[in-house]
Amino acid sequence: MNFLTTELLSSKRLVHPKMSYVQERIRTNAHGAIDYYRNISRYISNDHLIVRLCRILLTQFPINERMVTDPYLLKQQLNEFAERNSTLLGIGTNYKRGALQEVFYDRDYLYFKEIEDITLEEGNWTEYPAITVTSHSRTDISFKVPEPIDSQIEDGLATIEIDLFKLLLMLRGFYNQHVTDDSKRIDYTLFYTRYLLPNMIPSHLDVAWFNRVRAVLIGQPRAKEIKLTGLTLPTSYTYLDNVAEDIIDEFQRGSYSVADVLKSFPAIFKTSVYGMYKYNNEQPTSTGRAYVLLSRYRLLSFLLDITETNPSRSKLQLTEMGQFIRTCTSYRVLGSINILESEESELNAEVTVPLINLGYKLKLF
Repeated sequence: MNFLTTELLSSKRLVHPKMSYVQERIRTNAHGAIDYYRNISRYISNDHLIVRLCRILLTQFPINERMVTDPYLLKQQLNEFAERNSTLLGIGTNYKRGALQEVFYDRDYLYFKEIEDITLEEGNWTEYPAITVTSHSRTDISFKVPEPIDSQIEDGLATIEIDLFKLLLMLRGFYNQHVTDDSKRIDYTLFYTRYLLPNMIPSHLDVAWFNRVRAVLIGQPRAKEIKLTGLTLPTSYTYLDNVAEDIIDEFQRGSYSVADVLKSFPAIFKTSVYGMYKYNNEQPTSTGRAYVLLSRYRLLSFLLDITETNPSRSKLQLTEMGQFIRTCTSYRVLGSINILESEESELNAEVTVPLINLGYKLKLF
């Protein structure tokens, strides 16, 4: 029985009662996991990349000094910080290639977000997502802070975006909460383990759910349930896969355009998959465009697979993605960064060849 219903609003929307339950269960358990991390003490190495980044950031933006209040100047200073420290940390920018690392997954590309808008209202610093997972290969719904050891079964490329402005606000918020008149030194260990890293969990889960639906579509093996005391989803993976099948079935049978698919594909924390990937397409450099492609190629592959299984869609409908397609497929865009041969083969198989078959002329490398 198909429990999927479709409502026609200003644009096509996909309403799924079972999906509402999935979202509620995953969100509830994710918030429970974050609360769990908030109340325990964990070890983090001084050599951890994020610890090193914060140490340098605190050196160049002293925490006990008044923060620059001119938004334009602060934006300029943060972007200059990113370029100045990119090579040292191996974190990419629009102008410098990053290094393939093993920080949260078995192969990570971390990159600094280009700071565009500055809002100096600090708000609730504990909730800021200063580190956002934009892609990874895992299909397990795990509520742990991502670690390389958890990616061994489903290894693959991951991309992670760092927002220096949010990171600076978080650091200042933590400092202001813990500083006292007799404080000589603030221990930031709790900052990393209770706030900064656990705030990655929602974006990790959004990507994991998308990966699971995509794996169901293409018949790819999915992770089996992992039992973690205190961090276990009380919903079977069979149930999740049944919901994924309903969503795919509706996309394949319905008259959904590519834009409809993007905006109707339900995410967990974001409103839709479109919301997960809705950020600046207008990357000014080939290196910036490379990070956009690396974070989105599984999404692009999913859209191509959906198009292939629905004969009513044409290349014309694919062009609805407009700038998305053009940005992702810029000529030799990936030649500007280091990438493993296995990743090159995967990208060619999942993106280049299908697009060429649809009539696009492109070469990613």
